[in-house]
Order: sequence, then C-alpha cells, then structure tokens
Amino acid sequence: MTPPSTPLPAPEYGLVFDALKDPVIASNASDSIVYINAAATQLLGFTALELVGKPLTSIMPERFRPAHQAGFRRYMESHVPRIMGRAIRVPALHRTGNEIDIELTLSELVPSSGEMFIIAVLRDLRDRVELEQTLASQRKILAQYVAVGALSEAATAEDGVARLLKATAEALNWDVAIYWAFNSKTQRLEL
Repeated sequence: MTPPSTPLPAPEYGLVFDALKDPVIASNASDSIVYINAAATQLLGFTALELVGKPLTSIMPERFRPAHQAGFRRYMESHVPRIMGRAIRVPALHRTGNEIDIELTLSELVPSSGEMFIIAVLRDLRDRVELEQTLASQRKILAQYVAVGALSEAATAEDGVARLLKATAEALNWDVAIYWAFNSKTQRLEL
C-alpha cells in the first residue's frame, strides 16, 4: 500500500490498521481521507492513491453527502457524538458506482500531537443482506401457504378473514393485522 499523503501521527497506527481484517479508513479534521487499509480498498474497489486526500463523501452515495457534511461540521464544532461508537447500517459507494451495504462504527483518535482523526471501521453486510432477503422471501411463501390453509378450513367468509389475518400475521411476524370492510348500509368502513 502506498503511504498516505497526510500520514497518521505515528507509523504504528498504520501497521495496526493494516493488520486488521476489517476495513479501516481514517480522516482528518478537514474531513479528508488520510489512510485506508488493504481490507477497505478491497471492499470498496478503490486504490489508496484514488482515495487518500479526497473527502470522505467520495465513498458515499450522493444523497447522503449533505447530511454527512452537516453532521461532520456539527461534530467538529460541538464534539458531542451522536453516532460515535455505535454501529450503524449505511450504504457505501463502490468504485463501480454500485452501492454496497456496510455497517459503520466511528471512533475519534487524538494522539499526543493533538491532531484529531476520525477512524471508521466498516463491515461488509452484503452476505447478511442477501440472507435477510432470502428469509423475507421464504416468509412470504410460507404466509401464502398458511393463508390458503386458513381459508380452506374456514366455515364462513367472516371466519375465513379472521383465520387469514391471524395466520398471515403469525407467518410474517406482524404485531397487528386488521381488516376493514365497507358497510353498504352505513356507507362506512368498519372493523
């Protein structure tokens, strides 16, 4: 890896971050990337030369950039953390232009030199997102089978609706399922 143009305060930091399996990006108080480890370049598809010296927004989808810039300015002025130390799920921008789901944890590093760095640890969530989508699809299919079974066991239309709502809510892990019907006599929707 090529050394960053604005190096971290001590070479040891880079050695530690390079040894981590998790992708790590460091930025300075000007919101510029000063360091990116090999795991981060592999995840995002950029080389270190393409990112070091660029703003952090270079790896963010366009729609998130204004919020990031406002949040970064607020943090630099107040030093009151809102997301520091908490894992948050956000999309990152891959070199191809595609968005990838990541989990991001931010920390502040202030070495004895007094210069502040923001350290971002990223975790690739693509496998988790794919699994979540597969499970959601399977729950929908299960809900369809359960709904057919509930309707086939119903003696009346009213009983069928009640069974259908209960079975669907259980299969999809809903807290509430409500059916509204139009009453032609009162000209109103009713539970």
